[in-house]
Amino acid sequence: MKPSQDHFEPLALRPAECARALGIDTRTLRRWQRDEGLPFARVGGAVLFPVAELRAWLAQRAESERRTDRLADEILREL
Repeated sequence: MKPSQDHFEPLALRPAECARALGIDTRTLRRWQRDEGLPFARVGGAVLFPVAELRAWLAQRAESERRTDRLADEILREL
């Protein structure tokens, strides 16, 4: 089914939208911005979260977690 002409995918999300999309609260979102490198941009007075960069960031984090889990499993097997 072809999307209607009125439907479009946003290029960026505002903080509340981003937090909702990630399943976290806005306080955690701000902490991830500060401490975890969550990608965002300031445009004028607005804070925006570019969707493409969020997807890449999340994929990278997931892969990093998988590598960490595999390494932990290896270490435990060697004990």
